[in-house]
Amino acid sequence: MDGDPSVDDGPLVAIAAPSIPPAAEVRRRTLVNAVVPLLVGAVLGAGWQLVVMPRVGDAQLPNPVHGALMLWLLCVPLSTTMLVGRRLNEAWEYALGLALVAVPLASIWLGRGGGALFCGVYMLGIVWMAVSGAWATSAWPNNARALAPFRSGIWHTLGVGFGAFLGSVLAYVWS
Repeated sequence: MDGDPSVDDGPLVAIAAPSIPPAAEVRRRTLVNAVVPLLVGAVLGAGWQLVVMPRVGDAQLPNPVHGALMLWLLCVPLSTTMLVGRRLNEAWEYALGLALVAVPLASIWLGRGGGALFCGVYMLGIVWMAVSGAWATSAWPNNARALAPFRSGIWHTLGVGFGAFLGSVLAYVWS
């Protein structure tokens, strides 16, 4: 600075601002990775509630969340290519992310009572919302291959599980 001997006029270092994706990109990511799996889960859960649950008997297993997760597993090739935008040979990585969420979630839903509802719905909903908020707005490069299929599998399965519960409750109430 001019005239102040306590300030060193050494070289200045430029610091780059973090890359923030445009709002349109955040909306697209949220739609593809959060809303679509939630709606697919709601449709699968409602369909399972209306078609399968009247026929399963007293055990009430597999329930709509189990059914939606099993059907979503069958959709791995489709979701890997259409939602994630990856080649079919990367579907195994997406399926690993799906399994990381689906296996513990299906185990939780084997239980009855408050524990299954608390862990299977409340905690699942909070985790899904946190992941959706964090991963949709993070500073990724603006390209379709930025999110690994493993992370996409986790994100989509959280949405499908939460949507399946919501869809099954709505179908039960309205039927």
